[in-house]
Amino acid sequence: MIYKTTHSDPHFTRHNLNNEKLFDVLYELYAQKLFHIAFGYISTKEDAEEIVQDVFVKLWKQQEKIDSISNMTGYLYKMTRNACLDFLRSKKNKLAIESNIVQLQNLLDFQAFNND
Repeated sequence: MIYKTTHSDPHFTRHNLNNEKLFDVLYELYAQKLFHIAFGYISTKEDAEEIVQDVFVKLWKQQEKIDSISNMTGYLYKMTRNACLDFLRSKKNKLAIESNIVQLQNLLDFQAFNND
């Protein structure tokens, strides 16, 4: 089921989002779908789950913007996709740094071996 909110949707007003029960409804509606999206990008269950949690934490922190979201499905999809891309960039950078460290260690070992 695709759920689309509009500005006139009374359930998704800033005032009502403070209601934890409503936030639970949002979570129930979207968490599994967002997990599948994240898992498609990330391919590890734990990281995909963490990304979905992060998306909902970010949504909770942006409650004041909720009235301006005309398509909740699209908004959450975009947040999830961006979080996945950020995760992958971060992972790529970490791998590059680790690779550079290994190369530097190998170079130092080679130089030390040649100096003996």
